[in-house]
Amino acid sequence: MFIIHQSAEPGAITTCICLIIDFIKQHSSVFSQYKGHFINQLHCRKNIYLNHQYFIQKAQIFKLSYYVCFTKIKTMHRQFSNPLTKFFTHQTVIFSLLTTELLILLLVIFRNFSFDYLWYDESGQFWIAKGLHHDSPPLSPAGSVSDVIDSNSHHNLDPGGFSILLHWWTHISNAIVWLRMLPFLFLVGIAACTSYLTHWYFKNKLLTFLAIFLPFTYPVLLNMGFEIRAYSMEVFFTILMVVLLERLSHGISPKRILLTSILMSIGMCSRYSAIIIAFTGAMYVFWMILKSDSRQKILCTLYLALPLFSTLFAIYHNALKHQNLHLGQLSYLQYLNNNWLYLIRPLNLVYLLALLILMMVYIKRKQWIKSDKFEALLFVCLSANILYIDLSAMGLHPWRIGSKGNISVNYLMIVCMFVLGIFYLKRLPKSLRLSKLFFALICPIFIIYGYNRYLFPEITEIREPAIGVFGRPRLNAASISKRNSPAASLTHS
Repeated sequence: MFIIHQSAEPGAITTCICLIIDFIKQHSSVFSQYKGHFINQLHCRKNIYLNHQYFIQKAQIFKLSYYVCFTKIKTMHRQFSNPLTKFFTHQTVIFSLLTTELLILLLVIFRNFSFDYLWYDESGQFWIAKGLHHDSPPLSPAGSVSDVIDSNSHHNLDPGGFSILLHWWTHISNAIVWLRMLPFLFLVGIAACTSYLTHWYFKNKLLTFLAIFLPFTYPVLLNMGFEIRAYSMEVFFTILMVVLLERLSHGISPKRILLTSILMSIGMCSRYSAIIIAFTGAMYVFWMILKSDSRQKILCTLYLALPLFSTLFAIYHNALKHQNLHLGQLSYLQYLNNNWLYLIRPLNLVYLLALLILMMVYIKRKQWIKSDKFEALLFVCLSANILYIDLSAMGLHPWRIGSKGNISVNYLMIVCMFVLGIFYLKRLPKSLRLSKLFFALICPIFIIYGYNRYLFPEITEIREPAIGVFGRPRLNAASISKRNSPAASLTHS
């Protein structure tokens, strides 16, 4: 006889029953009367086994659900037990805080649109955009684009791209508010490109929104965002070039390279300093072409070189050879070959130390960053700053931290420090939340800092020099008044 222990598993019992049935089939004459009984027992055991497995699965699901719910409740209790933590970790609150601060900042800086005067350089830029100059006879008619190019080549020290753009801009209106809107749009473009670049690096909405404030933390750039001159145009095409280079790093093609080269060529027409920036960008693109596996390397190189060299030839022929053919030094600018001790000033030493840190990060980026992230930004920032210093040491280009002449490389340095600071803060525990909160809380400091006399002076301050944030008097600010300025009288006509 078969002896089945009661503690056996249901699967083993079913197997034994199957063996018994096979034995009965072989001896059906003897056990025929027990056949129906054993078949009924088999079905019973099978149903018991299935019900057993069903209840086990249900118990496991219930146990897992209980564990998940308990863990979630415990986490929420820890997170929201402190009211301050609940407040500061809520993204909606931080978004609302940043939005409010941005609106306040715009209200603060919009007062510059109400300044109804052009100082000497601004009025000169306006007349050049009309094909005239400071000494043009009264009531002289405005000229064409060719007159603008001719006037720019003899009465300005820029390539003339901004003058041509301002010439077309004045076809709509000559009101000063409208004229100041052109550099302000470039400032908005700088904020948009900086925000897009931050999103490209971090894919984080709060950091993307936070990056909008970055151009407004640089007082020189904030001032140039309202002054009718080419500085904001130069910075815009500089940061736009970095955005295009970062996109090219994910795949090059002849069309993308041609678009990048055309935009860099337009940027070179803003100021001569932009040619140095465009040169660093062109070297980076050429390096990417060489290391790529594309079969169209020659075509990509031609698409990169043709717009740049054509623009350089046009700038030389229409502007440089009439303005400063021998690249002589200008007496009112700072050159390192005239004063090497300028390098050891405290602010300059801090700047050079920051450059050294960026150089170490770029060299060790595979170990410290573990990717090619920020490569284009770091390359352009380091190369442009080094070229600026070397050219100034040779007496070919001015170099002064915080000056308008170095506005592009200074802003590149600010962007580098911002993205690297966020990158390393993210690697600390809970640092991303704290860093966003930190920057959100210090934004009002920059708003207060932006509301200072470094921007355009008030009407009551016209007779006295405006004092900048660095303690330097702006002797020529607002030197053209509304009553005796031909430029101002024309813009109000």
